[in-house]
Amino acid sequence: MASRQIILKLAQQVVLTMVNIKSYLTLNTQLKNQLNELNLNILGSDIQDKLTSLSEKDSILALIAYATDGTPLGFKIGFAEPENPTSFYSWAGGVTSCARGQGIASLLMEAQHKKLKELGFKQVTTKCREDRKAMIELNKKFGFVLKETYQSQSSPKYKKHLFCKELT
Repeated sequence: MASRQIILKLAQQVVLTMVNIKSYLTLNTQLKNQLNELNLNILGSDIQDKLTSLSEKDSILALIAYATDGTPLGFKIGFAEPENPTSFYSWAGGVTSCARGQGIASLLMEAQHKKLKELGFKQVTTKCREDRKAMIELNKKFGFVLKETYQSQSSPKYKKHLFCKELT
């Protein structure tokens, strides 16, 4: 059993070396389409209108993880909070089903936090539905603190968690 775990860990490390993460500070039409397609594939919802309104904001950061053949594997996107320009709101993200469990979400989060620090952000916040257990665990793993739990307006059958992390 232990040797199987070691083999799986080594395989995961090999996969991660074959992932390229690109960051974008503006959203052109092609990138909006790619992000929307990823979100449709991962979460099943169309975010094209939201991406269009996001592209009008001043401080956007989008990251996409690509396989070496150029296939998109996952993404993260967010923006500076208007009421607090040193706080970044990580709005959406996910990993395709074929790439889950390989550390892609962790790579995206690491890259996001590194880039946010470079851009001068001091804090990052995110929200996630209570049924997204893997995302909750990832947030905790990366030092996010649960600040609030509330009833979701967009999905009334779920509660949402608000997480916050100081970028140091």
